[in-house]
Parts: sequence; C-alpha cells; structure tokens
Amino acid sequence: MKKIIILLFLLIIPITARAELEIPIVNKYINHIAYNDDEKVCDTWAYDATVKKYVKINENCTKIFEIVDPNKDPNAEHGRINIKAEMPDNLLNEKIIVEISSIPYNYVFELNKDNNFTIDEDVIATSYSSVEVYVQNHEGEYEIFYPKNMNVYKNDTSTIKLDYSSYGEKENTKQKKEKKKNNREIIIYIILGAFFIVFLVIACLFIKARNI
Repeated sequence: MKKIIILLFLLIIPITARAELEIPIVNKYINHIAYNDDEKVCDTWAYDATVKKYVKINENCTKIFEIVDPNKDPNAEHGRINIKAEMPDNLLNEKIIVEISSIPYNYVFELNKDNNFTIDEDVIATSYSSVEVYVQNHEGEYEIFYPKNMNVYKNDTSTIKLDYSSYGEKENTKQKKEKKKNNREIIIYIILGAFFIVFLVIACLFIKARNI
C-alpha cells in the first residue's frame, strides 16, 4: 500500500531567518585526494570549485562521481511531494514559497492562484533536513507552523498541508473593526452637525429678538 505522510500545519509559531545548508568545498586534489585547503574531504557530497560541479567523495577521500545539477542525479531513488495551501480570499494574489534541502539536493516550489496553490512534483527520495515556508514579499508577516525536516520515501508521496485560513479571519475582524469605527465617526459627525444647526437657529432667533 502506498504510504502517505501528512504534515498538518495548524499551529502558529514565529518564522526566523531561513536555514542554509553548507556543502563542503573541494578546492584542490593531491594524489587524487580531495582537500579543502589543508583538510581532507571524505565520504560526502561536495562542491568542486576546480571544475564547478558537485562531486561525490568516497570514504577514501577520492572523487567517484560528478554532476552539474544534483537534483538530476541518475543514481538516486525518487519519490513525490504534494504541497497544498489553504488560502483565504484576501491572500489569493500572494505567492507561497516552499524550499526543501538536503545536501546536495535543493528544491524551491512556488504556490500561487495559477496552480491553485497546489504542487505535486517528483523529488529525490531522502531525508530533507531543512524545510522553509514563507509568503513572498511578506516574509515573517504570515507566520504558520511547519516542521523543520521531512522524509521522502522511494515510490511514496509526502504531503504537506499549509493552512493560512486564520489570516482570512483576522482580515475580516480587522475590516469589521474599521467599519464599526467608521460608523461611530459618522454618528459623531451627525451629532456635531445637529448641535451646530441648533446653535445657528438659536443664534438667529437671539439676533432677531434683539432687533425687534
């Protein structure tokens, strides 16, 4: 049976700066051994500054594989990721950015009204140690809970559900408060206007009485 991992985003927490995963750098080879300055680089993915490619380094610190785009790694297994954002009417023109990273893999997805705030994509099956979610051009303003990491399994689908509906409720509450405030101001203006008219009438009667 196909497994589905559901990460339901219901809580609200502050969003700070997005995490950045640092990939080791290889800047030289000595006798086919990978180095970053004077330190050996072993048993990891790294960025080879000498050829400007991503490389796989084995436990003996030698290069066994290189590729321009790690997301197209032909040796990697694949799964799928499904992302759905629940958006209130006042946020339908916004764009949601979701980034998942795990050295050396990195995916950036954009959810918007054109794709109905839904993404279903093929990704490399691995443990993503960094998951970031934010509203483009409003980073930090629309804060929701999301896990900092997730797993994507071979031939399985990992599903992320983002819930921004509370910001629609807040917008409606704000509009109601503004409308109520405007109504109070209108009533005050009407009362002041009535007092002013009454004052003018009394003043006119007073002036007329003095002239008799």
